[in-house]
Amino acid sequence: MGVLAGILAAVFLIVLGGLAVVWARRRRMFSALAEDLARRVREGPATRHVDLPQIVRAFAEKNGGGANVALRALVVTQAAELKLGRDKPWVVTPAMQHIGLGTSAFVWSARQGGEVVPKVTVIDGFVGRRGVFQVAVLGAFRVAHAEGPVADRAEAMRYLAELPWAPDAILGNPEIEWRVVGDNMVEAVLPLKPDPARVSFRFGDHGDILEMHAEDRPEEGPDGTIVSREWRGLYKDYQRIGGRRIPTGGEVGYVDDFAGYDPYWRGRITAYQLLP
Repeated sequence: MGVLAGILAAVFLIVLGGLAVVWARRRRMFSALAEDLARRVREGPATRHVDLPQIVRAFAEKNGGGANVALRALVVTQAAELKLGRDKPWVVTPAMQHIGLGTSAFVWSARQGGEVVPKVTVIDGFVGRRGVFQVAVLGAFRVAHAEGPVADRAEAMRYLAELPWAPDAILGNPEIEWRVVGDNMVEAVLPLKPDPARVSFRFGDHGDILEMHAEDRPEEGPDGTIVSREWRGLYKDYQRIGGRRIPTGGEVGYVDDFAGYDPYWRGRITAYQLLP
């Protein structure tokens, strides 16, 4: 029995060692993907956007945008929570996000649980006109993945929805088309094929953006069926941070005909850095 136990222990250690090597390799690959996407977000410097509605230009300039057109990206740190279902609990999900200022691009990387080995790591992004979404357990083993036209348009809409954090992108990204659609209502459009990404913003009496809305954010179900969902976001607690005035708090969620608005993300911006 002693010899057999020794052999089994040796086999166990060999298997464990092999798994550790695979885990380390997969984790490096996942981290490298996030780093590569973040680098590509910084490729385009901001330029001057000349065709802006006055209410949009006033918002961006009031909040500090446009002082340096050589800027390329913004990095924000978030203290955030996610909820994966209407009856699910909120889960703490610290995150970091790179946002392009001269080009329509972002990458969001988040983690849940564990400082050394996170339980779940998420990469969500829009780079090179392509959407990407990946989830890995233990920071290494991919368990969810989305790309293609549906992801492209959904992630492009997310880039537009987060423009209130980036007044420099409002002034410096000429890829975005803006138009007034009502009293204190403006639509931002990013031309994509076959369908453009569209998001509307509601401004308050003092010129701050208070709410985001879209009628048809696409989502692909497990069976491949594509569903368009009503999408809504709220912005609050405008403060100066990192040289800009932004909504430091907010939330986003979906709206359905039966239960109404249900947020799935909420959080605060805790750090803000502009990159040349």
